[in-house]
Amino acid sequence: EVENLVPETTSTLYNRRGLKPRQVFEEAHEPLRKEAEEWMKYTASACSFVAALIATVTFQAIFTVPGGTDESSGDPLHLSDSRFMIFTVADTLSFFASCTSVLIFLTILTSRYSFDDFLVSLPKKMILGLSIMFFSIAAMLVAFSTALFTMLRKMPLLVIPVLPLACLPVTIFVMLQYPLLKEMISSTYGNNLFKRNTRPWF
Repeated sequence: EVENLVPETTSTLYNRRGLKPRQVFEEAHEPLRKEAEEWMKYTASACSFVAALIATVTFQAIFTVPGGTDESSGDPLHLSDSRFMIFTVADTLSFFASCTSVLIFLTILTSRYSFDDFLVSLPKKMILGLSIMFFSIAAMLVAFSTALFTMLRKMPLLVIPVLPLACLPVTIFVMLQYPLLKEMISSTYGNNLFKRNTRPWF
């Protein structure tokens, strides 16, 4: 923001110590960069662990389908049931979404963590990773609910009280992560730092 306010020629000038403005900025903000790097690595590690756990659960669920399979043909017993198809689609989407979020968090962990990376690259990856992980959690809960409906299709009254509980993890995740996502989105894609129309100083 400051660089946009001053003439371009000032970015090539040196101070008394022989440092350019960019070097002075990086030297003064190095402790903040290190703190941001530690936070980014910790958050990406925790989220990648959760996403990997979701991928493991959904991968296993697709091979242990609700109701079991026919011993002779190997086909699922509820293959013609629409709820079973919803379970299959939701579980598949959750698996691929969690795998994608793991890869995104891994790219964060292997980043250079330079000053320029914190401007757009790392926030974009974190926003994308958290959003996809939220989608995988929601799809996993849909798969669980439809699997439960398939298993207890003759007693649906037993399943209805479970549906609010299935929405609880998604609600908690949104409540806890929304402030972080909002802040990162506003700082990455929102107005400039000073939140006003600035003009270069001449």
